Amino acid sequence: PTTAPDAMPTAMPGAASGTAPGSRSSAASGAAEPPPGSASRSRRRALAPLRMVGQLHRTFVIAEGEQGLVLVDQHAAHERVVYERLLAARAVAGRPGAADEGARQPLLDPPVVALDAAESAVWSQAAEQLAALGFELDEWGERALRLRAVPAGPGLFEPRGELTAAGAERWLRDVLAELGGDPRRANEQRFDRVAASVACHGSVRRGVVLDAPAMVALLRQLEACADPHSCPHGRPTLIEIAATDLLREFGRA
Repeated sequence: PTTAPDAMPTAMPGAASGTAPGSRSSAASGAAEPPPGSASRSRRRALAPLRMVGQLHRTFVIAEGEQGLVLVDQHAAHERVVYERLLAARAVAGRPGAADEGARQPLLDPPVVALDAAESAVWSQAAEQLAALGFELDEWGERALRLRAVPAGPGLFEPRGELTAAGAERWLRDVLAELGGDPRRANEQRFDRVAASVACHGSVRRGVVLDAPAMVALLRQLEACADPHSCPHGRPTLIEIAATDLLREFGRA
């Protein structure tokens, strides 16, 4: 099945390969980049269109660049895409008259999450940022929260089946753990860290088979990112193997 180019399509079984229109371009190895907003895009390395070739080990999208072979980590790349979309949505929400809360996916069976002392302290500091990204939480007795909804919206990968109450609770605890350690962190820094965690949990995982339109869409989305070469946690989204190195390995240099 085909899908819109601006959304991650549903994964489908079977191997995936094919080509996509677009000129070949250079790609760089994934050194960590500064977070969005820390520098102008002109000072960052842009990523021009890549030609999609196929998928490797249900983990990497194989692409052709101007300099040679490019391997794109499907999870790290999609994580970067979702993270930048969350930051963009936050910027729009901050304008006068805009909503203050992110898109949400209501839970059919909202769990009550009992917090330990550390988690409760993080929650008291980051409640605003969690709501802005789409978590709907109600206080439920002493050091407990009713989790009514989790983040949703364009770009988030739709897993097979419904998100279970246990899965939603694990997601919340992982986000709280990600935020722990420095309660004095400024609001925007906390928001960035929550957004990075949400992007990680909402991105396509290793081991998921992507069809050709899904891989093309992911490459196009990554190319549009301000910082396409690393995920929000600093891991590379792609590496390049120069064609000259490949030719040398085959004795053709």
